Amino acid sequence: MAEAKNQLKTALGGPRFVRLLGLAALILLLQIPVMQVDVLISERWSTHRGAVAEVTQKWGGPQTVAGPRLLVPLEAPPEAQANGRNRRAPGPGFLTLLPSRLQAEADVTTEIRYRGIHGIPLYRAALRLGGHFDPADAEPVLVGRQPRWDQAVLVLGVADPKGIRGQAALSVNGAAVQLAPGAGPLSQSLGGFQARVTGLNGRDEIPFELNFGLAGSEQLNLAPMGRQSELTIRSDWADPSFQGNRLPSQREVGEDGFEASWDVPYLSRNYPQAWVSGVSDYADQIPASAVGVRLVNPLDSYGQTRRSVKYELMFISLTLLGFWLFEVLGKVRIHPVQYLFLGLALCLFYLLLLSLAEHLGFLTAYLLAMVLVVAEVSLYTQRILKDRRKTWAAGGGIAALYLFLLALVQQQDYALLAGSLGLFLILGAVMHLTRDIDWYAFDQTQSEPKPDAPAASDRPR
Repeated sequence: MAEAKNQLKTALGGPRFVRLLGLAALILLLQIPVMQVDVLISERWSTHRGAVAEVTQKWGGPQTVAGPRLLVPLEAPPEAQANGRNRRAPGPGFLTLLPSRLQAEADVTTEIRYRGIHGIPLYRAALRLGGHFDPADAEPVLVGRQPRWDQAVLVLGVADPKGIRGQAALSVNGAAVQLAPGAGPLSQSLGGFQARVTGLNGRDEIPFELNFGLAGSEQLNLAPMGRQSELTIRSDWADPSFQGNRLPSQREVGEDGFEASWDVPYLSRNYPQAWVSGVSDYADQIPASAVGVRLVNPLDSYGQTRRSVKYELMFISLTLLGFWLFEVLGKVRIHPVQYLFLGLALCLFYLLLLSLAEHLGFLTAYLLAMVLVVAEVSLYTQRILKDRRKTWAAGGGIAALYLFLLALVQQQDYALLAGSLGLFLILGAVMHLTRDIDWYAFDQTQSEPKPDAPAASDRPR
C-alpha cells in the first residue's frame, strides 16, 4: 500500500519533465472539447446558410446581368428540287450579335433583413444600359447566310429573373419597344426578358437604352459584352469585395459606400462579337467573364470564429506552458486538476465567442469573451499563486496572447509573417527566462527523495 502511494505521489508531483509530459497529454485531451466547438460552428453555419437561402429564394439571389444582345434568325438559301421547284434548306439557326459599345451603370441601395438572429444583406439596383450595335460586326461569321433583320430579338440575361422590379423601359433607334419575359431560345443558363425589334436594315448602327430595377443578395455582376465595355457600380455598402474576371480600373471605398468602374477591353474576353448558333456556342463563357462585387456581411462571423479555432492548439499550449514556467521559476506547485480547469476555461472562450458573435459581431464578441475568460482565470490563479504580482503577470500574458490571436485572425496576407515573428519572440522570452537554470541539477533535486526523519530511539540524548 505504501509503495502504491509513493508511486502515485511520484506520478503527480515528480520531476518537472514528467509533469511537462503530463501537461502535453492534457493539451491533447483538451482537443476533444475544442473539436466539439468546431462541429458546433459548422452546424451554426449551416443554419445561417439555410436562413440566407430561405430569404434570398423569395427576394432574389446573387445576380449576373448579361447583355443586351441581338438574336437574328438566319435564312438558308433555296435548294433545287428534282422536279424543278425550290425549297429551303433546314434553318441554320440564329446570329448572335453583341453591342459595339456598352455602358452599364448600377446604383445599388442595401439593407439587412433578419431571419431570427441571422442578418442577410439584400439590395435593390437601378440599372441603366446604353450603347449601340454595329451590323458590320456580323459580316465575318455570316459566310453567305442571310440574316432576317426584320425579325431580330433583343435579349437581356438575368441570373434570377424574379428579382426584376418595376417597369423596365427599352428604346431601340429612339423608339420605345415592348418587353416580354424570357431570355430567348439560346439562353441556357440565364433567364431575363426579350423584345421584338422592327425597322432594322442591317446597315445602320442600332442604338439602344434600357432601364430596369433588380433585387438581389450578396453579389451583383455585370458581363462586359461590348466591344468597348464601360461598367460602373455604386453602392452605400461600406464592405465590398470586388470579384470576377478582373479588378476595377478605378475604385473609391469609404464609410458611406463605394464606387467602382471597369473598362474591359474586347481582347480580354473569351468570346467574339458575333457567332452563329449551331456553329459556335459561348453561353458558358459569358457569365464567366462577368465582373462585379460581393457584399461582405460584417455580421457573418462564422468564418473568423473558425479561423480562431485553427490557432487554439498554439494558444492553449503557450498558456499552459506559461503556468508551467511559474512552477519552474516561481517555486509554486500547480496540481494537474488545476491545469485541467485552466484548460477548460481556455476552451470555453471559443464557445463564448461563437454564441456572442451571433448577436454582437465578431470584434465585440471577441473582446468581451477575452475579458470574461481572463477575469475568470486571473481570479482562479490568485488562489493558486498567492501572489498579486504573479497573478497580474499571468492575466496580462493571457490577454496579450488573445490580442496576438486577434491580430492573426484579422490578417489575411500577413498572418503567416505575424505568427512566425510572434512565436519567435515568445520562444526567445522563454529561453531568456530559463537561461540560468541547470536542468540536470534541477531535475535531480526534484527527483531525489527527502531523507526520513530519525527514529526516536536513534536520537541523541
